[in-house]
Amino acid sequence: MKIHLICIEDGLENVGFRKFSAYVRSIHPDTKAAYVPTGNIYSIINIMREEGAGTLKEEDINAVGKFLGEGDIAGICSMTQYSAVSKKIIAATRRINPRTYIIWGGIHAIIHPEDAIKHADAVCTGEGEFAFKAFLDFYKNGKDFTAAPSFWFRKDNKIIKNPNLPLMTPKQMDELPNLMYQDGELIYRRGKALEQSKLLIILIIMDYNMLQFGALDVL
Repeated sequence: MKIHLICIEDGLENVGFRKFSAYVRSIHPDTKAAYVPTGNIYSIINIMREEGAGTLKEEDINAVGKFLGEGDIAGICSMTQYSAVSKKIIAATRRINPRTYIIWGGIHAIIHPEDAIKHADAVCTGEGEFAFKAFLDFYKNGKDFTAAPSFWFRKDNKIIKNPNLPLMTPKQMDELPNLMYQDGELIYRRGKALEQSKLLIILIIMDYNMLQFGALDVL
């Protein structure tokens, strides 16, 4: 069984996705993770307005959909300003392989699950690591995976809304695998293809006193 994950946003420094994808690979080695930048152009105003930033052409949408459609389970991580392109990618994935099970996670799915569940088969509404493990255990063993916590599911024209797991403890967070950097992750080149990443990682100290990892693509 193959799991294909993508993160849709302008940059490549999404720590949450790196944490999640590293964990999923630790419990299911046949996992591929890819970044899909839409433009690499940041706009604080657009982010606050939840407006889209860059754009992807139809050929790009189809190429990313093909990557997701090659997996038995496809996971999408995005913020709300990328929800429109996420929906197009989901639609492309369904056209290419209707059997792929599509899960939408990330900030948009958490804040707007009512919107996300209209398009995906399932929506992760909380922290994804342990929730996905519970889902995957059910899925692999042929059990009713719609009982997995921290998820909404579409089933028989109904929406199943399960309560969220408690937040991870500091000890549990410390025991997670190291973030995924340069260890098999892919980057989608608009108008080209998914390529192996070569990243120069730099530590950026933001003026609001938070530490955030940034990444400059040096391909």
